[in-house]
This record gives sequence, structure tokens and C-alpha cells, in this order.
Amino acid sequence: MGDVYAVRLVGDVSDMTIPTRAAGMRLVVVGRVPASATRPLRQALLRPHQRLDEVQVPGEDHPSAAWFGAIEEGEVVGTAGVMPEDRDGLERPAWRVRAMATVSSIRGLGIGRMLLDGCVEHAVEHGAVAIWCSARVPAAGFYRGAGFTPLGEVHDLPPIGPHIDMSLVP
Repeated sequence: MGDVYAVRLVGDVSDMTIPTRAAGMRLVVVGRVPASATRPLRQALLRPHQRLDEVQVPGEDHPSAAWFGAIEEGEVVGTAGVMPEDRDGLERPAWRVRAMATVSSIRGLGIGRMLLDGCVEHAVEHGAVAIWCSARVPAAGFYRGAGFTPLGEVHDLPPIGPHIDMSLVP
């Protein structure tokens, strides 16, 4: 039998000083974190071809942007960000989910969905009428399960690979 997890959604976890165990279970806490705290995970999982100082995405430091992290034992093990970014074909204002990733050991536990839900809630609270992402093709089913629909065709983003833009009208 594998590890048993307790997952808890909280507010701001930017200080990363959270409990690491809950009644003998591994504890993963999901909440707001600074963008900078997510960059090592983004580099490791999403952009290994880039240096750490190259993984910042346009708009990540926008005053309204929000970053969410899943924290286990003081380490970021999941991340997603959301920021204002309009896109042709969508009503405005639109917001974009970016740099969503989880380590393999926590996939399938609902943590990615908690990260995505945090992004959607934040965008809606800040006036988004549409939310979009450029999903890696293997992750498209995850976004479909959250209510996102494809926008256009699959396109290649070298050297990362095939992506499809998807949108959600909250």
C-alpha cells in the first residue's frame, strides 16, 4: 500500500512553514505562494531545457496575478499561475492559466484540480469572463474534466511539444 495523503486547501502559504504530517499521513497543503517559489519546479518539470532564470513567464509579476503551490514538507510539489491575458476569439477580460505542473507522486489525488480551482476562483474574483490555457496535449483530458473546451487545433511549441489552447467560461 502506498502513502496516505491528507490534502488541505488554505490561503497564503508563502512562508512555507506548515505542518508536514497529519496523524501519520503525508500532508500536502495547497494555497497562494510567490511566483518565485514555483520556478524551481517549473524548470524541473516544464522547462528542463531552460535555466532557472529563464522560466519566468510574461505577466507572472502582474499586480493581479496569482500563483498557487502544493507544499509537502516545505517543498513545492505542484504549481499553477493565473494572470490577465486576453486572447483572440474570447470575450474580454480574459485570464490565462500558466505553468501548471505536479510531481508524479501526487498525481491523481485531486491536488492539480485544487490548484486549477484556485486559479479559476482568483480570475473570476478579478473580473474574468473567460479563462484559457495552452495545454500540453497529454494534459488536455485533465482540463476537459474541469470544463475547458478546445480552441482551434493542436500546435507545436518547440522544444516543449504539442499543445492545444483551451478555454473555460466560468
